[in-house]
Formats: sequence, C-alpha cells, structure tokens
Amino acid sequence: MAGPVGTLQALAPLIVEHADSIEEERPLPEPVVRALIKSGVFKLLAPQALGGAEADLVTACRTHEELSRVDGLTG
Repeated sequence: MAGPVGTLQALAPLIVEHADSIEEERPLPEPVVRALIKSGVFKLLAPQALGGAEADLVTACRTHEELSRVDGLTG
C-alpha cells in the first residue's frame, strides 16, 4: 500500500521493537520520533505551502488508525 499508511506499515517493525520502552517510559524513543518525522506523519494535515502533505481527512484518519494498530500508545 502506498502513501502515508504504507509508510507507517514499513515503520511497524521499528515501532514494535520499541514497544516495551514506549509502554514503560511513555515518551516515544528518539529512533521512533525521527522515523515518524521523516515519514511526514506529523505534517500530514499541514498545507503544502508550509511543507505538509495537505492530506484529506480520510487519509489522515486511516494513517492514525494504522499507527494505533501497530502500537496503541504511539497512535
């Protein structure tokens, strides 16, 4: 699957690898944060003029749903 959801599916192994740390410490570990920033997930709804993806709400919701499926605390 292409797009933001597919990108998050590719990040799933990294997120799962850090799941125990996320559960115990609550803040996201630096490697996960860096990967999410690189994926563009934090700028999904921002306008393209500001460097965002300007995604529609359905895409944003599906992306958030996928992130939560991989790890509830991350999503």
